[in-house]
Amino acid sequence: AVAAGTALAGPQIALGSVVGVATGAVIAAWVLLRRGQLDGDGYGAVIELVFVAMLSAIAVAGSLW
Repeated sequence: AVAAGTALAGPQIALGSVVGVATGAVIAAWVLLRRGQLDGDGYGAVIELVFVAMLSAIAVAGSLW
């Protein structure tokens, strides 16, 4: 999906995806440390926050390019 997006929209997609995934990993670690375990609510929060991090990073990369 990232390769197809990069081919269609340019390198902003790839850059935003990499930054978004890295930010998402930090967010996931933070949620896990705060909750002490990865239960259903924590897992849902991680999914939603990683999605927002990726979209935000792609939007920022697109606006700077």
